[in-house]
Amino acid sequence: MELVLDFNVVFSALYGGKVSIELFMLNHVLREITFLVPSYFWEELDRKREKLMNITRLSENELDFVLRIIKSQTIEVPVEVFSEKLNEAERLSPDPKDVPYVALALALGVPILTGDLKLRKGLEGKLRVYSPSELLDILKEM
Repeated sequence: MELVLDFNVVFSALYGGKVSIELFMLNHVLREITFLVPSYFWEELDRKREKLMNITRLSENELDFVLRIIKSQTIEVPVEVFSEKLNEAERLSPDPKDVPYVALALALGVPILTGDLKLRKGLEGKLRVYSPSELLDILKEM
């Protein structure tokens, strides 16, 4: 199963979101889900490293450990693959920061994993969107 991974789910896992971290840990063992991210996702996250450590209060080693586990479950998708869907994604997305994720999902015809209720409601009936808890329930049944 492939899904577009929204950044907020990664942040939730780092910040102590029990469902998100359980989802990534279980999938790390089962390898049933591949998370798709824009090619710049990990570079952008790395630039926010200090801020993430301050907000989450994780040590550098703890942060690295969690991010390695999550990253091992992702595939980076070049912008060229979804660039033609950016305009459509701008119309559908309630928040500009979500546009690349929506465009990626549209281009590849896959659902999005997000904890963002505003995004979920905005995409209702247009794209399949899973919350971390929904996806965790599915993963537990596999």
